[in-house]
Amino acid sequence: MLEVANALRDLGHIEAAESSFRELLTTNPENCTALVGLGTIWLEQFRLDDAEVMFRRAVAAAPQEPACLLSLGHLARRRGDHEQALACFSAARSANPSRPALGLETAAELRQLGRLDEARGIIDGMMRRDPRDQAAIMQMGYVYRREGNRKAALEHFRAAHAL
Repeated sequence: MLEVANALRDLGHIEAAESSFRELLTTNPENCTALVGLGTIWLEQFRLDDAEVMFRRAVAAAPQEPACLLSLGHLARRRGDHEQALACFSAARSANPSRPALGLETAAELRQLGRLDEARGIIDGMMRRDPRDQAAIMQMGYVYRREGNRKAALEHFRAAHAL
């Protein structure tokens, strides 16, 4: 049933997906994937308070599950609370340090907060592990752009697009 709810959401059948997630939660109210799925629908609808309730329930059910922490980070980002987003993304990254997307989310918030050396450190580590990591190369371009180094930013954007 969870796969059906996710597929419905992916296809844009939002009401049917919401109904499926709700049905799942009646039989298993602590299913963190269903909680995040329903919360994500609401986040996309700008129902931020409702989304927060779902995401906090998800974190309570599975405190070390990166997807739950990541969802709270996306909510904080949507609200413009970059410090809170960073805390959530950092916690998610600590729970699963090998997942590249969590490093990118963390680096993006550090960049947003002007903490460019820290962002660069994360991205450099990712690029050392995989020099062809297109997302990391793009993120480094954003760091260079933020610091005003347009030439280095352009080089990174071109390198990423060449992959």
